[in-house]
Amino acid sequence: MDSVFTIAMYYLAPAALMLLIGGFAYKIARVITLPMARPQIPKGRKLFFRFIDFVVGFIKAILLPLYINAVKGPISFIGSFLLFHLCTIALLLLFGPHMIAALSTTFPWLLNFLSSLKIPLPHVVTQAALTDLTLWGPLDMLLNADMLAVLGFTGLCMIIGYKIYYLATKTVKCNLGDYIALALVFLAFITGYGAAHKLMLYEEALAWHIVFTSLIILYIPFSKFSHPIYDYWVGKIVKGIKMSRKEG
Repeated sequence: MDSVFTIAMYYLAPAALMLLIGGFAYKIARVITLPMARPQIPKGRKLFFRFIDFVVGFIKAILLPLYINAVKGPISFIGSFLLFHLCTIALLLLFGPHMIAALSTTFPWLLNFLSSLKIPLPHVVTQAALTDLTLWGPLDMLLNADMLAVLGFTGLCMIIGYKIYYLATKTVKCNLGDYIALALVFLAFITGYGAAHKLMLYEEALAWHIVFTSLIILYIPFSKFSHPIYDYWVGKIVKGIKMSRKEG
């Protein structure tokens, strides 16, 4: 498994990361350079008030669709957004090994700055850990990697259940890419949990966890995963500026 780990860690993962960063840079450049994509910032008001209008518009652009989705489909909203999206993103960004893998060689100063935000595994939450100067403190007893993984995996299973239902009833069209994306995330969850708890050979589980995670990143630009990574935040910024124009 050393060969799989070497390929995943030193070739596949860096290539995936470069593609992810390049795609995000392209999206931002497109908004800045294309006249049709670049919104006009409202004029005639002081810069401070224009900025406040933008912040209000940006918040509305995020919260209003969430409210509509929560009202129209509360179960789907809980499974997809609250459980899968929020818990998975928190696990990706705040789990200690993830932070170390992403920042130790690229931005070590940022790793030191964010070290107080790290979320541990439950078996390392000891009395000493509760007295450390971390942001979460005793909340680590509940807010830990296992809890986030279980909640995120539950949300993923709910999404898979909806997709199977849609496929059986043909009420909503689902393409092959949806199932490929869900399969990759499912395998990344399983291998990551197995590596963290040594439910399988650690080196083997870690190697395949990196492989599946890298494949997800490589697949992002060509799938609906591009929505939360690329389109969502750039789109909300543009929407926020447009909404601030209406109010300004």
